[in-house]
Amino acid sequence: MSFQHSTISLSPTDKLILLVSKLCETAQDMAVIDACLLQINDWDAFAVQVIKRGVSGFFVKKLPLLNNKNCIPNEIFQLIEQAYLRTVNRNVLLFGHFSNVVNALQSAEIEVIALKGVYLSEHLYAEIGLRQFSDIDLLIRPDKTLKAVEILQNLGYRYKEAIPVSDFIRQKSDYVHLPPMVLNGVSIELHVKLHRGGEKYNVNVERVFATKIPAVINGSAVFALDTMHQLIHIAVHAHKHFEEGNVNFSSFLDLANLIDTVPDDFYSKSFEKLCEAYGVTEIVFRYLLLVHEFFQLNKIPIAILDKYSKYVKIKHKNKFIMYLQGYKYTESAKTAIPGHFNNLRMLSNPKDITKYLIDLFFPPKAFMIDKYNIRNEKLYLLYYPYRYLTIFSGLWHIISKKMNTTR
Repeated sequence: MSFQHSTISLSPTDKLILLVSKLCETAQDMAVIDACLLQINDWDAFAVQVIKRGVSGFFVKKLPLLNNKNCIPNEIFQLIEQAYLRTVNRNVLLFGHFSNVVNALQSAEIEVIALKGVYLSEHLYAEIGLRQFSDIDLLIRPDKTLKAVEILQNLGYRYKEAIPVSDFIRQKSDYVHLPPMVLNGVSIELHVKLHRGGEKYNVNVERVFATKIPAVINGSAVFALDTMHQLIHIAVHAHKHFEEGNVNFSSFLDLANLIDTVPDDFYSKSFEKLCEAYGVTEIVFRYLLLVHEFFQLNKIPIAILDKYSKYVKIKHKNKFIMYLQGYKYTESAKTAIPGHFNNLRMLSNPKDITKYLIDLFFPPKAFMIDKYNIRNEKLYLLYYPYRYLTIFSGLWHIISKKMNTTR
């Protein structure tokens, strides 16, 4: 497929980043990369974009194969190479923590599924510095949560929980993973599901565990998602950040390279039926087709492309290019309002909804003192108007973010 139907132009750097990050590059890809190198005018901006999109390792590895490699200023190559080496060093550290944690968890008979970067870095990219990942994501069964936290705490990991508004709100809150647990700058996220409740789709975690596959990561036996769930999970994860305005571009790299490695008969009725069962058909095929076009792939059958092309609009393509070029919505302040909206959507009992709203707007004294660092406890009632002001500020923050990210 060719680049088409986009109102935003792809620069030579954009095209180079997309093609250089493919594991299964073609001779035509390499020729285009060579041609793009000759069109680069701002090498400093080029280095920034290559590093920020997380493709430094790909560029370093492919450079010796390029005819026009000598046109790259030496200082620019050194910047990119240093970024790649930092990724290697960071990944070595993360893999060490990964082995310690999963060995301890599985010794306690807690099944662990390695998610995203820590699994793909070894099993898809096969080189330790190609796939950047900043933390370690592990999926465990919800009933093993307390035991898993205890084990990580015994290993020295600690986390700071967000101050709960009340015990009732804590009990009724929905979460995908526990607060990150950190040791020496390395963060572990213990997931109990793959997305928030209350979404229009529902990826069944029990089915995920039933179809898990064995894997060895950094010498440690663990489990991973099967290919169908791998694609679904990454697409759903990409969609969340795509809509919120904060994209980690590695999700697109993962989808593109997974598509390039699945067998030709992968897009069978079973994959389509699984997507339909979870209610993720539109989301999954939108991102599969997006990366199929932009990364110049040739693996998805024409019939599938024709069937699901209706899910990819010009606005999606333009936003993809914006992310590729470095767009990122920067939040000036965090707000818990979206989380509370999500929790309320999941409540069906009117008494629970009323209790939740009362606790939210009139929190207990202990919460007010801790939340707003009130020195004179007798004055805590005076801080309620300030709380309402922050709520309205948070609502405006959400509205302005929506206006900035919907284009």
